Amino acid sequence: MLCFISQYNNPYFNLALEEALFESIPNCFFMYRNSPCVVLGKYQNAYQEVNYPYCVKNNIPIVRRESGGGAVYHDLGNINFCRISSNNSIAIEYDFLDKLVSALNDMSINAVRKNDIDIYLNDKKISGNAQRKAKSISMHHGTLLYNADLQSVKNITNKSKGIYSTRAISSRKAEVTNIVEHLENPMNIDDFMNAMVKHFCDSVQPLPKEIIEKAKALEPKYNSFEWSFAKSPAFTYSCEYENIKLSYSVKKGIIQEISLDCDFLDSQFITNALTGATLDFYEISRIINSVDKMQYSQAKMLIDCIF
Repeated sequence: MLCFISQYNNPYFNLALEEALFESIPNCFFMYRNSPCVVLGKYQNAYQEVNYPYCVKNNIPIVRRESGGGAVYHDLGNINFCRISSNNSIAIEYDFLDKLVSALNDMSINAVRKNDIDIYLNDKKISGNAQRKAKSISMHHGTLLYNADLQSVKNITNKSKGIYSTRAISSRKAEVTNIVEHLENPMNIDDFMNAMVKHFCDSVQPLPKEIIEKAKALEPKYNSFEWSFAKSPAFTYSCEYENIKLSYSVKKGIIQEISLDCDFLDSQFITNALTGATLDFYEISRIINSVDKMQYSQAKMLIDCIF
């Protein structure tokens, strides 16, 4: 089996590389690490899953992938693996995960498979997995929390004050841990990745130039509001916060209808301004902060309510 390790840490580009490999090389193993980001499942609501304001303020990109499943946090302490196969049977997927668990066990890591596609260590999650299938090709990919910032894992989780109504897939919450904390003989993350690779491939090869070029063409899709946010299934949202009562509906990332009841704000003016607006943090903040005589504290309260 061909094996590749990405030399890039750009989450948009690495997800584009996955797609390029999926479309071009039917049997390979691929590993990579991303700079801090949140990666959503294809059928999730970005606004519901993620602490959007926190991610904006901390420059953490929110990226949607092509497979289903839940939202995950990536940083340079997290290892991402991807196995692409010309056999798309479910038995093959479970066999791959069992081999992954066996590889961890060989390094004295007492990992076990749970919930069919998750891997746990001492009753704490270290790996979440998802699949994508097309015709006879399947892609199984997942994460390995090696030495990730676990506080950031908690921080990126949605802390919205409101309630969502949507058909979007929700993430399963789980307590997590880092593999490095359980190693008898600690090693750096590169050595750990190389040890894992040996269980699946004889050697690592450079990514083919045509794959890199294909990924460059695919990257703008992942680095777009249209893909990461507007692909969220339609939803409604309601919130009561301080003296604000707010509700709105969103389709394709656009506010369709909005209702606002607030004694200290010009509710009608604000609802008119927000109807038809893109539900983007910067755009909503710009609109609200441009309202005449709006105090900073009032604007912040309204933005906190919206997100």
